[in-house]
Amino acid sequence: WNVYSKAAWVLHMLRYLVGDTVFFNILNNYRDAYYHNSATTQDFINIVNNTTGADYNWFFNQWIYGKGWLKLAYESSWNSNENIFKLTLHQRQDSLWPVYKMPIEIMFYFGERTILHTVWDSLRVQDFNIILPMKPDSLKIDPHNKILKQVEKAPLFEKVLGYKLYQNYPNPFNTKTIIKYCLENESRVSIKIYNLLGELITILIENEIKYPGEYFKEFDATNFASGVYLYKLIVKGNDKVFSDVKKLVLLK
Repeated sequence: WNVYSKAAWVLHMLRYLVGDTVFFNILNNYRDAYYHNSATTQDFINIVNNTTGADYNWFFNQWIYGKGWLKLAYESSWNSNENIFKLTLHQRQDSLWPVYKMPIEIMFYFGERTILHTVWDSLRVQDFNIILPMKPDSLKIDPHNKILKQVEKAPLFEKVLGYKLYQNYPNPFNTKTIIKYCLENESRVSIKIYNLLGELITILIENEIKYPGEYFKEFDATNFASGVYLYKLIVKGNDKVFSDVKKLVLLK
């Protein structure tokens, strides 16, 4: 994707979010305000917020000021006893890209009949339980191409063998970095940050239950001084205890 096509996609997605009437009111107000004049991206955002009466900074922060686009993988299952279709969406874009918050249309196909359902996706991995009259023959995510995205039907996580703590990235980093780890079994997880004297600085996760798979945890070091720190993963599960420690470098 180049910068020109992405900008067009952003307007296309904004139209999807606010609807045709409001979208064209936005364009008219923007034209009236800056006719024969210059304007910035923030000027356009202000017009959007004033016209809609809502705060759409979150939308522009992820799509204009953030990097990349949405990359989705999904898995599904059917509960015939309760007529519930479970859909799991996994945002697989680079961890340094935003986790996108967007309404996503799902089209379910039942022979010649269709049902359109909309979910609000806002997490790295998110489950949706959708009540349907019967098991669908198939589905299509974003059938009308309203979102800049890639979609694949694939296992959400590769089979994980053992437990592993990865080097944070970026490293060195300024303010924020990502800590990745993998779990083989359901476990209780803690991640703690220490200084080089072994003193506890902060706790990112404490004794939380996590399921098998791959996880990403952001460390926001805005309030910490530059220096070398240690991050420690502690995993307790199936009568096993795993721990590992790595260094991270904060440069401001």
